[in-house]
Amino acid sequence: DPALTLYLVLDEAHRGMRAATGAGEKTTIVKRLINGTGSVPGIPVVLGISATVDRFNAAMTDMQGRATLPNVVVDSAKVQASGLLKDTIILDVPKEVGQFDTVLVRRGTDKLKDISAAWAAYAQAQNDTDTVLPLMVLQVPNSPDPNDIGRALDTIYDRWPDLPDDAVAHVFGEHTAQTFGRHTVPYISPERVQESTWVRILIAKDAISTGWDCPRAEVMVSFRPAKDKTHITQLLGRMVRTPLARRIPGNDRLNAVDCLLPFFDEQSVSEVAKALMSGGDGGDDLPGRRVLINPAEMKPNPAIAEAVWEKLVSLPSQTLPKRQARPVKRLTSLAHELAVDGLLPEAGKLAHAEMHKVLEGTRARYKDEIAASRKAVMTVEGKSLKTDMKAGEM
Repeated sequence: DPALTLYLVLDEAHRGMRAATGAGEKTTIVKRLINGTGSVPGIPVVLGISATVDRFNAAMTDMQGRATLPNVVVDSAKVQASGLLKDTIILDVPKEVGQFDTVLVRRGTDKLKDISAAWAAYAQAQNDTDTVLPLMVLQVPNSPDPNDIGRALDTIYDRWPDLPDDAVAHVFGEHTAQTFGRHTVPYISPERVQESTWVRILIAKDAISTGWDCPRAEVMVSFRPAKDKTHITQLLGRMVRTPLARRIPGNDRLNAVDCLLPFFDEQSVSEVAKALMSGGDGGDDLPGRRVLINPAEMKPNPAIAEAVWEKLVSLPSQTLPKRQARPVKRLTSLAHELAVDGLLPEAGKLAHAEMHKVLEGTRARYKDEIAASRKAVMTVEGKSLKTDMKAGEM
């Protein structure tokens, strides 16, 4: 129908965009949809969505007969400020050289028990019947030893005897049940993990799957070596969504995710911390995000009388000023929000009109200074060099 326009909305747009490696190699299905094939024309309008758009951009540049528009970039700082992402990422690494995988598996199990109790207490306080049931991810190498995984599961059950026998699943490429030591573990599709609250221990390899998110995955123990920093960062990046899609005020523990790295040291983990602070895009640090390495949790001293804490709370306090956006950017952002919500029509035009008044007033006030500066810019000082070729003099 020539009266209709077909749009293709391509999520995870970097997939299927690899360049052909040989003359006879077929193009991907995605590329055939975009470019067309044979007598079938390409889809005229393509919207690509991706966290890593470089490959998609390169593919669009190489395609014939297409005009590209500038990318619409989502500000990661705004996403962080919205409460959709957890504020704190806790990294636990050994402080000395040695085999600490069993030790950190026990610690990870304790963290899972603690965060489960914290969510249960929060649900009870809020009279919420839907209690968040967090899970722990065991990240293993691409070719893991089944007996090593079995020993890790033995450690988990020894540390948490009340954990149900059927609380473990895996998301390996082999879509069948796997045997790890004395444990037979079923396969589960990554997309079903979030809703399948019976899964409390998830065994995974890489980033599980592109586009996979599991907000209730709050603890990870990675058996990856230090050279696999990318795999760890990718998987952690998929675990930072808040389970309730909002920040929990007054409880830092419920706004955090834990990662335990038995085969790292404090020096090698610094690169992981740096990537996580910027959201993985290599830009500026996200405001409000913290990455803590081997932190110690400070709790109130039970021996101190309650009256002391009450007095402490009553003392006047002042919050340190935070780094704010530039005034012009804050004004235009406010105008945009007012216009979108219908509170002030044409708020953008009004904001720009006010800024123009300020600029016009400043220009009138500093008229002489501006004229002098303009004259200085427009005036070029130089020297003329005259050479007498016959006399050989200058």
